[in-house]
Amino acid sequence: MTARSAPVDERQEIGTPPEEAGWLTIGWWLIAIGTLGGLLMLVGQPGPPSEGWAHPLSTAFRYASVALALLIFLSGWNHQGQASSREMVMAFGFLGVGLLDFMQALSLPTMPDFVTPNTHQKALTLCIAARMLAAGILLARVLMPERRFDGAQRSGWLALTLAATLLLGATIVSGHATLPPLVDALGQRTLGGILIETAVMLALLGTLFLIIVRDHHSSWHGALLLVAVASLMVGELHFLLRDSAEDLGHLIGLGFKVLACVALYRLAHLRNLRMPWIHLQQLRRELDDKQRFLDTLITEAPDGVLVTDGHGRIEAVNKQLLKDFGYSEAELIGQPVEILLPPAMRARHVAERGAFAREPYARPMGALGAVSGVRRDGSPLPVEISLGG
Repeated sequence: MTARSAPVDERQEIGTPPEEAGWLTIGWWLIAIGTLGGLLMLVGQPGPPSEGWAHPLSTAFRYASVALALLIFLSGWNHQGQASSREMVMAFGFLGVGLLDFMQALSLPTMPDFVTPNTHQKALTLCIAARMLAAGILLARVLMPERRFDGAQRSGWLALTLAATLLLGATIVSGHATLPPLVDALGQRTLGGILIETAVMLALLGTLFLIIVRDHHSSWHGALLLVAVASLMVGELHFLLRDSAEDLGHLIGLGFKVLACVALYRLAHLRNLRMPWIHLQQLRRELDDKQRFLDTLITEAPDGVLVTDGHGRIEAVNKQLLKDFGYSEAELIGQPVEILLPPAMRARHVAERGAFAREPYARPMGALGAVSGVRRDGSPLPVEISLGG
């Protein structure tokens, strides 16, 4: 007879993601078209967009950015398995970006007053604050080492993110932000606003350079991050080349911000939710395959084999053991293993089994010398016993 137990090693790893080539190709085509459009704006002066479709479209872009930023946060918050410090920084950072974008949408001159009178300066300051935060978060994600995030600290980071974002938003909304005027009385951009937007674009350019130099772009998640940063750069290019706060360049910039958020949400969803789930399914299939193999191995073994639990109750037996002892499988499952021993040996075996459970060890065939089992009809059966833990 052989007693065994099989501990399971539980691991959490990120496996191979679904094919991303098609999605990435679309993203790069849009980036190329957007870059070309920005270059054309340098040599030509496009007319203002039609108010009939520009305002609804810009509103849709703004709220899409808010929704995607919140989805990035939720993907990190609801992560499966071991959380990455990089993904959690991006999750909490884009929660702040989404909140600032929402305040900016409420602060547009076309909207009812949000706490204080709505102006172009107020809305543009919130817009730039959100873009600066997004650029800073992506740069931090590239620079920081990959570490495990302590899930017990999530609530503290959430409270800190909300407090810092609401404080910044309140400072801007109340008019106490110490920024130079970003637009003049006619809604035209000022030199101060152009310099700040240039600084945002340079931060994104540095992030793009680091991704390429460190060869992060060769991985699937690096490619998605590269698309996101490149999209934000194209958007900043159009923000930088626009003439007023609400012209075609601004509208295109909002569109590429949405594209960047889509790429970042895809990255967060794959890293935090989808890939751990796929890997878990793979582990379950592998475990099932191994279990079926072991069951077949035990069932077809030429020697009698049984499996017991920690209390010595029989969990599985093979055909040879049933044949040797004359029992049916239903008669043995759930019974103490001592049912197969002579009555005089049962009490002693219970004590020895308890000692084995406390300190398991392997025992080869024949180590106990001659041992007798007892068949169903009471006749003795010479056996050799080996144990495995």
